[in-house]
Amino acid sequence: MEKFEANWNRKSSSSQEQREEEEPSNGVEDLFSGPGFNNIHRGSRMARARRTSLDSLNFPKSNVPPPPLPPVIDTTKLNYLFRKQLKNSDVSTLRRIVIPKTLVLEPNYDGSFQKEAEAYLPFLNAKEGITINMLDMDGVHEWCFKFRFWPNNSSRMYVLECTGDFVNTHGLKPGDYIILHQTAESEKYIIEAKKAGSSPQKT
Repeated sequence: MEKFEANWNRKSSSSQEQREEEEPSNGVEDLFSGPGFNNIHRGSRMARARRTSLDSLNFPKSNVPPPPLPPVIDTTKLNYLFRKQLKNSDVSTLRRIVIPKTLVLEPNYDGSFQKEAEAYLPFLNAKEGITINMLDMDGVHEWCFKFRFWPNNSSRMYVLECTGDFVNTHGLKPGDYIILHQTAESEKYIIEAKKAGSSPQKT
């Protein structure tokens, strides 16, 4: 009988030790000991590995060419027409610049006097006018203006309409100037914005 009890105690002790080895000593550790949580602490290492892998890649350089530079207008091939000093109404929300029939008589750059504005601009048969495209002296913009006139007694007062974007682009204020040129070959109109106090350039 004593021998049987000794054998039973050894078996019980061995079974208990086996269960203790199989069972976790802490329930929290058991949550992260399963096969589904083998990589629970590897996130930062995997992120670093991915970054290193991406850094080692050699991406091909873009073959898109840089944007072309704006064309430079050759001022030696321009004919100066006239300039007009802007008033409050020319830079207001009306978005139009008045060009009087007869400009202020002032010496031109070559020493001669200005002529009437209508000598430089297309003749208008009707007051509704025509559309005129003008290149900007900055070489970037091309403006589409409406050139028309208002009957003024027996005379006319000419206007360039739709000039708001041109005025805003150059930040023109009362006292600044617009200068009109024309290409010698194609007779294309070139409009230039000049701030007050800047020296006009002879062309």
